[in-house]
Amino acid sequence: MKRPTTRPTDRIFQRELLKSLQEERSVIITEGLPEIARALRAKPFCPHPLFRTRHAQTLMGYAW
Repeated sequence: MKRPTTRPTDRIFQRELLKSLQEERSVIITEGLPEIARALRAKPFCPHPLFRTRHAQTLMGYAW
């Protein structure tokens, strides 16, 4: 079966589309960071008394 060939203009379009989508995603993620920071400051992580090690958050995140 013969593979369809792409024209150079198709590759340029795909590259530009991918670039614009990555930029949009970056903006969306960056805009949400202050809200996440506020939520984390409002309710800091407090480990269960049985899990007071320095890696409690890592262990609980894995188990969740």
